[in-house]
Amino acid sequence: MKKLKCFLVDDAYKSREILKMLIEAHLPELEIIGEADSVEAALHQLPICKPDLLFLDVELKGETGFDLLKSLPSVDFDVIFTTAHDKYAIEALRFSAMDYLMKPVLQGELKEAVKRVFQKKEKNEKSRQIDALVYNINYSNADKKIALPTSSGMELIELSQLLRCEANGNYTTFHLQSGDKILISKTLMEFDQLLTPYYFFRIHQSHLVNLRLVVQLKKGDPGAVLMKDGSIIEIARRKKTEFMTVLKDFALIA
Repeated sequence: MKKLKCFLVDDAYKSREILKMLIEAHLPELEIIGEADSVEAALHQLPICKPDLLFLDVELKGETGFDLLKSLPSVDFDVIFTTAHDKYAIEALRFSAMDYLMKPVLQGELKEAVKRVFQKKEKNEKSRQIDALVYNINYSNADKKIALPTSSGMELIELSQLLRCEANGNYTTFHLQSGDKILISKTLMEFDQLLTPYYFFRIHQSHLVNLRLVVQLKKGDPGAVLMKDGSIIEIARRKKTEFMTVLKDFALIA
């Protein structure tokens, strides 16, 4: 197996040393070719080192790993982020389907993340997650894109184009305004947690709807909503009170 050349960017010396120790002890398929402790140092060294894989800390001496990616003319390597408990950063990474490791980095999680990098390279997949990450950092909530890993590659979908998500066992079907459907091998619960802060609501055990694309509230017990594409989604009885409250608040701020 050809070794991957990896580069470490972290402003904490101890964190870099721990990561180096884990790689050298447990990942012989990686070769460490350099390290940097700031965005400026990394920008200088990366074009020279030309790594295959970058381990990138989110917080870097008053700047971020995101700043580094935005400053590069192109990103032709894979990235695994490392981060402490930064809610904003983790949300951005999850939206873009980027791999990240929580500090302190654990051996098992590190090996799994590197395994996914090799799998992606074997499939010769061009990473689009970084494109999504940089886009989402630059744009407002309403314009965000979500990266969806499918059997044919990575799909980047604007939230404004996403009508609803429908549960199908351990899978989720994404229904788009265009009429297209995308099947993802993740449960609806994962997307519920990710999308709810962005005007989506779990109206039923099987449905997560985009409140911006609800065009009519249909009367009844417990009632239903008419979506922009003409689909009608029933409101779960146990969700109706909460939904009416959320809908009222949403109407005031939308």
